[in-house]
Amino acid sequence: MKKRSWFIGVGVFLYLCSLIALGGFSVPADQDVLRIWNESFEYAENPSEFNLLVWNIKKLEKRGAKEDLVNFSKKYDLMLIQEFASDEKLNSYWESYKNHRIDFAISFLRRKEFQTGVAHISNFSMDELVWVRSVGLEPLVDTPKMTTLSTHTINNKQLMIVNIHSINFVDDDVYENEMNRIESILSRHQGPLIFAGDFNCWNKDRKKIVNRVAKNLNLQFTQFPEREKSIWGIIDHVLYRGVHIVDPHVLEQYNSSDHKPLIMKVVVD
Repeated sequence: MKKRSWFIGVGVFLYLCSLIALGGFSVPADQDVLRIWNESFEYAENPSEFNLLVWNIKKLEKRGAKEDLVNFSKKYDLMLIQEFASDEKLNSYWESYKNHRIDFAISFLRRKEFQTGVAHISNFSMDELVWVRSVGLEPLVDTPKMTTLSTHTINNKQLMIVNIHSINFVDDDVYENEMNRIESILSRHQGPLIFAGDFNCWNKDRKKIVNRVAKNLNLQFTQFPEREKSIWGIIDHVLYRGVHIVDPHVLEQYNSSDHKPLIMKVVVD
């Protein structure tokens, strides 16, 4: 465990150094957080079942990431994306994107042109989408993390879908405070719930925190067969209640991010 902690510490240091070298970070004002593409998208009737993909795409930094996302959009009704990204070059692409509506909650900007955060990309309608910004900030760069919460009326039920990119390089008490805030918000919703994304729960204490939140909210963890023999930390999860998760898989063959896409079918009774 000491060796593993040392590697994590070195990784954190190198990552933060690379961010600092890029420089020019800013956090958008509240009225500028949410950016929407294809706002007039013509939705079909809300489905009682839909295909879901959950994926941290690492700001589209790796080769093939954008192409993989485009191909996935042809198969999946809903994509919950962490570390979604846009800049001057990508904007024209997203503006021409017609497969889904994109609701992008911006965490921070770099030099006022590159943006990253979480994206809810859907081809079925929602009643409402709101965002929650972390109070805790990533050290040195002073940037927050974002979570979106959307509600959808399906079969006369109000399904809530939560897309989280949790705070990462902070003390565990800061991490716990952020998770407690999210739990408090979600506890007000009594219907079906999907809580998914990058939880950054890479140590035992954080895993306990996530497990406690899941228990308090009566959520189950989606079990992926590809993870049965995993010996490394698992930080991407799909928690749920009041729906059925069918045929979940981790797409291990994809290498266009440092995270693997999670896929499944969701059935709402």
